[in-house]
Amino acid sequence: MSSTIVHEATARLLARSHAEVEALLLEGSNPWELDEALEAGGMAQGPCAMQDQIGLDVIAAARTEPFLVADRMVAEGRLGRKVGVGWFRYPGGGGAVVDPLVEDLIREEAHFAGRVWRELSADALRARYFGAMNEAALGLPPEARAALGLPG
Repeated sequence: MSSTIVHEATARLLARSHAEVEALLLEGSNPWELDEALEAGGMAQGPCAMQDQIGLDVIAAARTEPFLVADRMVAEGRLGRKVGVGWFRYPGGGGAVVDPLVEDLIREEAHFAGRVWRELSADALRARYFGAMNEAALGLPPEARAALGLPG
């Protein structure tokens, strides 16, 4: 199997993950509730913590479309774990700590974009995120799905 196929499949899934995180945050979630809901649904690490590990600037450089919240985070120097602050704060290089300023930033961007903020339940977050990921995975070649451990 070609490593190019696996790389392209992984990039496609990550891009969809990043887009769905942005959408869910603008609709009424925050990074800690989103990660908690998805980890309770079986993910080893939530997507916001994963983005902090990768680096929000690295993710932004790979995207082709603008994201309201994530782009503002990068502009404000909230690049992730490597600088001690991203979706979460990492005081002293330690574990993730909730940062209420991030929720304020998200709500402000949602308001500027004319989005109606509504609370999203953990079940709704899981259904939306995992549904988006399943949809993104449907078009992957069978060999890429197998290499990534996806059914079908």
